[in-house]
Amino acid sequence: QSDSLQYLEEGVTTAKRLIIRGNAEEANHHMFEVLTTVKADFEESAIELLPAYFILAEANVIMGGAKLK
Repeated sequence: QSDSLQYLEEGVTTAKRLIIRGNAEEANHHMFEVLTTVKADFEESAIELLPAYFILAEANVIMGGAKLK
């Protein structure tokens, strides 16, 4: 789980940078891929997943509430 946590944290950092650079759609796709990869390693209500979900939500708001693809 520690490898997954590190991957998740790196994914959040990358997505934040993408949002700052104005690439919300790329951040959305990146964060979705990271979450899909690590989700099985955490319980559904794991607090470690919260930052990733917040970044995913922020990217969606910036994109105008577009649904995930």
